[in-house]
Amino acid sequence: MAVQSGFFEAEWDPELWNEETHEYGDWDRKYFAEQFARYFSKFVSTGVMNDTPNQLKVSAGTGMTVVVSAGFAYINGFWCYNDLPLTLNVPLNESPSSRYDSVRVRFNATTRRIEVLYIADDIVNVRNDTYYDLQLAQIKVDPSVSSITSDAITDVRFNETLCGLIVLPKAEDIGNLNNLQTEDKTNLVNAINSLITTPSEFIVSHREFTFDSTTRTYTYEDQRITAESLADVYFDSTTFEAAQRADISVETYAGYLILTASRNPAGTIAGTIKVRVV
Repeated sequence: MAVQSGFFEAEWDPELWNEETHEYGDWDRKYFAEQFARYFSKFVSTGVMNDTPNQLKVSAGTGMTVVVSAGFAYINGFWCYNDLPLTLNVPLNESPSSRYDSVRVRFNATTRRIEVLYIADDIVNVRNDTYYDLQLAQIKVDPSVSSITSDAITDVRFNETLCGLIVLPKAEDIGNLNNLQTEDKTNLVNAINSLITTPSEFIVSHREFTFDSTTRTYTYEDQRITAESLADVYFDSTTFEAAQRADISVETYAGYLILTASRNPAGTIAGTIKVRVV
């Protein structure tokens, strides 16, 4: 493999062939997610953040449910942030013997996501080229129980084999890394600080999107949104296929965001906007 370096500002080169537009003109620097992940994984270990108590702790919910608290996890350079308590359903145990389940944070290379999952009848982590699990808790589900109690839940976040806590270098210690230039040290400190800073609140809005038939766009206004905000749009089972056919993308601006459909949607599409305010 050739020598790689980064990360540098991209410059527009009118003589470069653009494989996406099939025209001349493209940016001369392009970086991939795996390059960022490889860089950050050198300084931040895999695990659950523990700068505040009970991050991603699993507790008993109502009836056959468990609740995963808000928190931050980091897996081989990729991050996952749960901003609100997450309720997971526990399947009934109809067998004559106790069943042992687990709650995991799973990195999935195929879907390009890190998710929090409830996995029944399995307490063995999967770690291969596609999946990487961090196990948060193990749950004992006795036969015919109708609710999960706290004594049925074993917290395994502190088990280094199953999960473990994130280990961060102290920012003041960066100056002791003599092989780094001054600019590199500054960049590294900023990168670490960005990781340990708790993300700001999310704006969540469930609504119906009616796209302009000419521009194929829908605009959502909120003064808390900035041009640097990160936005996702989620669709439920009744609208997912229509949204997929429309091929909808989202861009953020100061005070608003715009959903753009590559193809005109068939009528109104309901969904949820989630914006991470940066």
